[in-house]
Amino acid sequence: LLLFEGGQWIWPAIEVGFRRPVAVSPGRVVTLETLEMQPVLLAIDGFLSEEECERIVNTSKPDMGSEAARSKVVVRDSDILEAKRGGLTEPNHSTF
Repeated sequence: LLLFEGGQWIWPAIEVGFRRPVAVSPGRVVTLETLEMQPVLLAIDGFLSEEECERIVNTSKPDMGSEAARSKVVVRDSDILEAKRGGLTEPNHSTF
């Protein structure tokens, strides 16, 4: 029996590389993998089925060429590395 008051509960990270199968519905299991301990970062394998992915892509296709759909987000590999170390560096401005 687990009782929680307030806050949020997440699966324990255990250690980097730890994998835990979790039944999310009858006949459907996802796998949580610990990628980082601090802050805790979990990858969820099997989160979306192929059909769900196709539905998301097909639903968004009509808007993909529109001005509203163009992203202004800058993606930087350095952000990922520096976030692991606790800081950020200057952007290299790889955009998509």
